[in-house]
Amino acid sequence: MTDDVVIDSNSISNEESDKKRFILGPVGYTGLREVGGYIYEESKTELRWPHAGVTYRKMMMDPTIASVTNFVTMMLAKVPWKVKYNPDIPDAQEASEFLSYCKDNMEDMTWRDFITDLVHGIFLGFSVNEKIFTKVTSGEWEGKIKIKGLPSRPQDTLTGWVYNDRGDKLLGVKQNPIKLDGKNPAGEVDIPRVKFIHLTNNRRSSNPEGTALLKGCYFPWKQKTLAEELELVGMTKDLAGIVNIGVDAEYLARAAENPNGVEAKNIEQMKKDAANLSAGEQSYVITPLAYNDSGKELFSFKLTGIEGAGKQYSTQDVIQRKQNEIFTVFLADVLKLGQDGSGSYALSDSKNNILALSLQYFLSIFSEKINKELTSQLLALNGWRFKAGEMPTFVPGDVDDRDLEGLSKFIQRTVSVGAVSVDKDLDNALRSAAGLPEANYEAPMPLNEGNNSRAGDGMSTTGPGTSNSPKGVDTSVSNNENT
Repeated sequence: MTDDVVIDSNSISNEESDKKRFILGPVGYTGLREVGGYIYEESKTELRWPHAGVTYRKMMMDPTIASVTNFVTMMLAKVPWKVKYNPDIPDAQEASEFLSYCKDNMEDMTWRDFITDLVHGIFLGFSVNEKIFTKVTSGEWEGKIKIKGLPSRPQDTLTGWVYNDRGDKLLGVKQNPIKLDGKNPAGEVDIPRVKFIHLTNNRRSSNPEGTALLKGCYFPWKQKTLAEELELVGMTKDLAGIVNIGVDAEYLARAAENPNGVEAKNIEQMKKDAANLSAGEQSYVITPLAYNDSGKELFSFKLTGIEGAGKQYSTQDVIQRKQNEIFTVFLADVLKLGQDGSGSYALSDSKNNILALSLQYFLSIFSEKINKELTSQLLALNGWRFKAGEMPTFVPGDVDDRDLEGLSKFIQRTVSVGAVSVDKDLDNALRSAAGLPEANYEAPMPLNEGNNSRAGDGMSTTGPGTSNSPKGVDTSVSNNENT
């Protein structure tokens, strides 16, 4: 059976009216540069796997990058996850309860460990988490198949991707975790595609290795590292100038004629002394007092500064600029506010919103991958089969806490004019947003006179109103919360 169907060619081309075959399957190719299971999309060797593992580990040791990765990991790992289902779908509630049980009862790891692995995959470009299942041996779900663990398979232990003959379908991945002693008793193993969750960040040309977030700050990181090294060299030298050694021309000529002579050895020693000159280690040099026949010094030593304005650059400015570039790559430059003496609360709020949106985007990627490659398979293994759009799904919460002040203003303004009705669903949503316990509508409420603030009422100057002592002016109109 082919992937071709006969359709009217007029729906495709106006030049021919006869019947043509329209190909449903692929015609073109992904163009992925893959040889022997390795991907060669990246031109720089140090950013190409498996070499990229060494590069990225060095980068993540940098304090600036570590502050971002730790912050993003903490923000995403703390987000609660729940199972969402449609109560009108048969068996949806039972299946959702089982999914919640699986999430909270993994044996080899926790759900937060799994999410942390996915976060690291975003920084490194991709992640491979093997799906390990086991049977429930006791309790309500005895006999069902649950998640035992979703362990990560480190990126630098993967030795090649397995594709079909066309190169457009990923069939699996090879792994060879060599130990420190250089041995691996198990040898190379093949992990089939159906056995692991494959997360990619900003995937292009069907590249299974995605695009690492760390890749965007590689050059700023290298330049910042170089500036820091130069700064440390300057600190060890602790000298405001360049070492200038003067040597008589005839003396230099004799040293050049005889590289093994005394003159050549003296010059080499002076070079070493100048190179080793640093505060604490060697803060002085010894130069011989020698003169030529006319009484001119054969040797001289001095520090030569830069004419005009001292240093040509400030390493501190360079380092700060590269730090800002790194923060900007992650959209986390809000972490820099206040450290360089600039920034404002208004700027912090806007940048914080942008960062929250980007983090929420990553959570949506996690959710799509989990439900497509884990949830559907887990439910099928236990006999639950749902139509498209009816399956219970894992959904993440919000990254940032709800702005209760803004929410209260919205509720006050909409409820007071009847635009929103107060019901149990709204009550539960507000309690959840505020972190309050769930309502128990069966328990009687104690009478509490005066619990209605009547914040939306005006103060009448005479007669009825909320003011106990009207003075002729309705000051409530100046309250912006009531407008």
